[in-house]
Amino acid sequence: MTDTDNKIQEILATFEPYDGVYHRQAVDDAIQLQEEITPHLIVIVQDVATNPGKYILNDIASNIYALMLLAYFQESKAHQSIVELFSLPEHFIDPLFGDLITEDLPSILVQTCGGDVEQIKQLILNKNAYEYCRSGAATALTYAVIKGYESREDAQQFLSTLFTGTEDDNPDSGFWAMILDDLVNLYPEELMPVVEKAFADDLIDEFFIDLDYMRELMAKGEEAMLQRLREEMEQRAIDDIHTQMSWWAMFDSEEDDNVASSSFMPTPSLLNTSTASTSKKKKAKKKNKRKMAKASKKKNRR
Repeated sequence: MTDTDNKIQEILATFEPYDGVYHRQAVDDAIQLQEEITPHLIVIVQDVATNPGKYILNDIASNIYALMLLAYFQESKAHQSIVELFSLPEHFIDPLFGDLITEDLPSILVQTCGGDVEQIKQLILNKNAYEYCRSGAATALTYAVIKGYESREDAQQFLSTLFTGTEDDNPDSGFWAMILDDLVNLYPEELMPVVEKAFADDLIDEFFIDLDYMRELMAKGEEAMLQRLREEMEQRAIDDIHTQMSWWAMFDSEEDDNVASSSFMPTPSLLNTSTASTSKKKKAKKKNKRKMAKASKKKNRR
């Protein structure tokens, strides 16, 4: 093995075990070896999609580092594997990635798509995927409009077709409200009849967004809405990986500290059928927390 090969193996070994430490130096080393380490990071993403239980049960953290680095690299070769990973059902994807789903998935998807949004659309349409991953993909589609990868009209038209009531098998799903929350960012003035019908059909969970609030946003005008969306995209962009990752709850310290925490760890109990009642309660609590986060984000955009 060459010195570079040895260094890559050292970096990957540092990323693997969860120890509560943010490994800044290993991240810097990975950035210095971007071309050489990228195929290894893609393999990690593919392995997580194939063997998610291994990462959950063994407290492996390399999936987090791999995703964030690939987004930072804007690596389009990783995009399909990332979409396949986030197409996993909720009971795998939530313990694997936690709040990364609502906070960073939109940027991960748009920064790795290479200008092609078709697989992002497929994730939005995938009824087997976790509703918050589908919502993250919808947000990524709106970011793609700002980046010029998709026209505003085409994105609006696509999102407006998702209010038939058949897009999610759970009639109480927040999917439609989250899709509407993204659609409103594109100022869908000409699609208001579709929106009003979705409310009339009781598809929209008004905990997320209600018609009065939507009209309040629309009153701001197209230019203001698109500028607000641009600012959101820029704020959430993964362009300073240390700033993005080091403050996370899962990282209680950096290399020189000895404090460790499991506050943002995978939860193996979600896969344990013997604790089904406890798992359901935890899942309900997490879902409510995510709904609260989405609602808070919405209010903060006023």
